Amino acid sequence: MRSPLAVIRALWGHREQPEPEPTPPPDRTRIAVLEHQLLGVTPQPGTPEAMAVAQATPVDQAKCPHDRVIETTELGSQRDEGMCERCGVWLVADDDGTWAVSVSKRPEPPAEERR
Repeated sequence: MRSPLAVIRALWGHREQPEPEPTPPPDRTRIAVLEHQLLGVTPQPGTPEAMAVAQATPVDQAKCPHDRVIETTELGSQRDEGMCERCGVWLVADDDGTWAVSVSKRPEPPAEERR
C-alpha cells in the first residue's frame, strides 16, 4: 500500500520550487556617488564612477565654463538656444556661434510674433 503523501503526489504532481530571481549587479556609479557624498571617497580619475561623481557635484554657475551645451532650439527661433549640462544655465548662441548666458530664462520672441 502507498503512503498518503505518495498518493497525493501521484494525483496532483510534485510542485517544483520556483527558482529565485537573480539579483541585479550592483550599480557601481551610484555606489561611487554615495561614497563620495557620505564618506568623501574620491574615485579613480578617468573611470565612469569619476564621471558620475563629477556630474552629481553641484557647479557654481559663475565658474562653469559652459562647454557642454544641450541644444534646445525650437523651430522658428532666430538664434540657437541651449542649456549647460553641468550647471543648468540657459544659453544663447551669438552671431559667430559662441554660447553666451541668456539674460532671461527663455529668450522672448520678436514683437511681430507676440501679437
